Amino acid sequence: MNLLYRWANFMRGRRGWDQFNFFLLIASFVIEIMGRIFGQRYIYLFGVALFFYSVYRALSRNIAAREAENQKYLQITNRIKNWRYFRQQKKQGTYTYTQSEQNRNGAYGSTVYAYYYCPSCKQQVRIPAGKGRVTVTCPRCGEKFPASS
Repeated sequence: MNLLYRWANFMRGRRGWDQFNFFLLIASFVIEIMGRIFGQRYIYLFGVALFFYSVYRALSRNIAAREAENQKYLQITNRIKNWRYFRQQKKQGTYTYTQSEQNRNGAYGSTVYAYYYCPSCKQQVRIPAGKGRVTVTCPRCGEKFPASS
């Protein structure tokens, strides 16, 4: 019990293990094994360096910097995971561009949508943005209500 208390006291104020650390740990072991298999010393040493960097990140007290690194890693992995979905949405024309994406990518010809809920049946209704004041007809119940896009 005394050892657990000491470990908890040692880790107080430190970052600990996060998703980026687990990625670095697994990548370091894979690179080390590949370096051993192919007999390349520099590849193996790179894997060892990655391992020590992951331990350094876990024991670091600079939580803000480690959190920023982890957030950057999560942004990259989410883009990779969701790439296929967003590509499919853009092909179908149902992807809603944010204002920053339009300015950055010059998304000419793409449609930006505004979303409203029908006051009677609560069905979500999508209308093209930038059309001004329009009357929307609910596809479920046929209720007509005013909305501005």
